[in-house]
Amino acid sequence: MNAVALLRRIAWPTDAGAFRLWLALVVVVHHLTLVELGKAPVLAFFFLSGFWVQRVWTERYARARQPWLTFVVSRWWRIAPLLLLATPPSLAMLWLTRDADWPLALSTPWRQALLPFSVVGYAQLPTRPAGPAWSLDIEMQFYLAVPLLALLVRRLRAVAVLALGFLVFEASLMDGLGVVLPSFLPWFLLGMVAAEKRWRPSPAMAHGSLALVLALVAAVLAVPALRASYLAPHAPEYASFNLLLGALILPFALGTVTGARRADRVDAMLADQSFLVYMLHWPAIIAFRHLPLASPVAAVVAATLLMGVVVVVSALVWRHVDRPLNRLRKRWVDARIATPDRPCAAPLAISPAAR
Repeated sequence: MNAVALLRRIAWPTDAGAFRLWLALVVVVHHLTLVELGKAPVLAFFFLSGFWVQRVWTERYARARQPWLTFVVSRWWRIAPLLLLATPPSLAMLWLTRDADWPLALSTPWRQALLPFSVVGYAQLPTRPAGPAWSLDIEMQFYLAVPLLALLVRRLRAVAVLALGFLVFEASLMDGLGVVLPSFLPWFLLGMVAAEKRWRPSPAMAHGSLALVLALVAAVLAVPALRASYLAPHAPEYASFNLLLGALILPFALGTVTGARRADRVDAMLADQSFLVYMLHWPAIIAFRHLPLASPVAAVVAATLLMGVVVVVSALVWRHVDRPLNRLRKRWVDARIATPDRPCAAPLAISPAAR
C-alpha cells in the first residue's frame, strides 16, 4: 500500500485498526496543542475494548485451561512490556527538562519502580511519568473483572446491564473514587453489550456520527466564547463536552468493528501502531513543552520533527519488540486452548491485536 492510500485510510478511518490509530493521533494533538479533546478518544478506546473483550472471552479464552488466569496473563503480557519500555525515557525527559513533576516522581521511588510491572495502581501515582498510561491501569482493572461482567452481560437484558453500570458510575462520582474502573464502567459495558447483542449501526448512522463530531468540534473551535468554555486548557465544561463527543462517536466506532470487511495485515499493523504511538509519544511531549519556542511557526516545526521521531521509534519498537512479544503471547494462549478435550478455537473475524 502506498503512502497516499495509507493516509487516506487514516483520514477517514472506516477500518478498526485505522480508527484506533486515528483516536491515538487525536490524543497526540490534544497533548501538543492543549486543546481539550483527549478524553473523548480514551472513552472510545474503552468502548472498543469492551467490544473486543466480550468477543474474545466468550469465543476464545473461556475455552482455555484456567480461563481467567490465561486471559489476565495474556492481557498483562500485551500491555505491561510497553509500559515498562515507555517509563525510562519519560523519567529521563522529566529529569533532563527539570520538569515540575520530577520531584514528585522522586518522592515515591518504590511505587515508581514497581507499578509499571503490575500496571494496576499506576493511575494512583502522585505523578505518572508515562502520562497516558493511566488508561492502562483502568484497562487492567477491567480485565480482572471480565468473567463477572461477561456473565452479567450474557444473563441480563441490555437495559439492566447499562443501568447497573450507570449506578456504579454515579456512586463512584459521589464517593470521589477518582481514576478507577467504576468511573469508566459504562463505556466498557456499552462495548460488551454491543458485542453480545450484535448491535450494528447502519452505514449512514456510522458515517454521520463521525461527521457530526468533526462539525461540532470545528464549530466550537471557531467561536472564541465556546472554545474558552469547552476546549481551552482546563475549560470549565471540557469534561462534559468530551463525554458528549465520546458518546456521539460510538456509532462510527461500532461500525469499524462490525463492518463486512475483515481486518487485513495493514489494519492489524495500524492497530498495533495506535498503542505504540499512544504510549511512546509522551517523552516528546515533555520535551516539546520545555522548548523555547519563539513563534507559532517554530512550534509547528518542532512538533513535526518530534512526532517524526515518535513515528520512527514506534516503527522500530513494533518490528523488534512489540511484534515478536505479541507472537509469543499468541502462541502461549493457543497452547492453553489447544488441548485434547478442547480443540483450538477457529480464527475470529476480529482484529488480530485483540486476541
